Amino acid sequence: MKKRILIIENAIGFGGSLTSIVEALEKIKKEDNEITLLVTYLHHVRIKNVDVINKNKNIFWKMKHNTKSKVMKNICFYLNLIIEIITIIYYLKRKNIDILHLNNDIVCNLSGIIAAKMMNVPIICHQREDLSKSKIKIYLAKKVDKFIAVSEFIKSKIIALGVPEEKVTVIYEGVNLNKYQLLPIEKIRDLKSNLNIDKNTLIIGMIGVLLPWKGHIVLLQALEIVYNIYSNVYGIIVGGTPFENNLIEEDLKEYARRKNIIDRVSFLGHRDDVNVLINIMDIIVHASVMPEPFGRVIIEGMATRKPVVATKIGGPLEIIEDGKNGLLVNPNDPEDMAEKIIYLLKNTELRNEMGKKAFETAKYKFSIERHANLLEKVYRN
Repeated sequence: MKKRILIIENAIGFGGSLTSIVEALEKIKKEDNEITLLVTYLHHVRIKNVDVINKNKNIFWKMKHNTKSKVMKNICFYLNLIIEIITIIYYLKRKNIDILHLNNDIVCNLSGIIAAKMMNVPIICHQREDLSKSKIKIYLAKKVDKFIAVSEFIKSKIIALGVPEEKVTVIYEGVNLNKYQLLPIEKIRDLKSNLNIDKNTLIIGMIGVLLPWKGHIVLLQALEIVYNIYSNVYGIIVGGTPFENNLIEEDLKEYARRKNIIDRVSFLGHRDDVNVLINIMDIIVHASVMPEPFGRVIIEGMATRKPVVATKIGGPLEIIEDGKNGLLVNPNDPEDMAEKIIYLLKNTELRNEMGKKAFETAKYKFSIERHANLLEKVYRN
């Protein structure tokens, strides 16, 4: 008998959580599972044999983030919560759901937890965010039947909330290796040409939503140092800003202008062709200054045989073997980052060898097939 599963994707906007669940659902056996995916923001998704429902954030959610009044924020919060609970109960009933799978943090899924408890539906929470200890999180964690942690680091944070270890399963993110294929040299040159980048230029790339803790400013500081040594190096930053707010991007651009490096770095915003664009990058940087729950971009780079330089806090420590399939650097340390980038720039053979080892890691440890199989096992049990 099929398991009827409702998955709720309730992030602040398009990012790694949606990419991860979509790629997993493309591989999950539909003969064993009847799946509905509810996306609570405007990003249209199509998955074969999956009922995808796209619901934009309601007006009270938007008002909550736009008003400065604390009273109005509270009013909007509760109105938004009520609407979300009613919506989720509607789909739980309509689809006769067996399992509710929350694809994000427990706090942002308060409405899902309340709705599932009201309908007596078991809850799986896919914890993709770091968890600081608080009374509300401890309370909500008790209501969840099963946790999926994206790393051992996140598992330890969940257990710290008082959740028994047997209720937490670590499932590393997976990457579709067929999607991240190496392109021919001619195609890579065309992509560079479209971005007005010389074919012989070496590219340092960073991919991820523009948030302060992601460390984009550290990359720019590191590039300053690199540019003093190399004239044929260019930086590319790929990623949009949440809440339709571009102030973060403008701040980064202003810094680049002040340091006279604006002509050697491009801000490409959100791109749907990251799996293609990643091909033009010679080195990928992951610069988070706070612990990264996992680091999906790292395995995407590995799948494309690229050497990755990442900060050694949180999830990246479980992905990268320093000096073998990538390099680890101290967080918020542009000098260390620049040193490791220069080390790779100096040695083409080393970059290629590290890229090959990175691909083997992605293939055997982080394949989307392995991820989907483990997810199905959680559903069955």
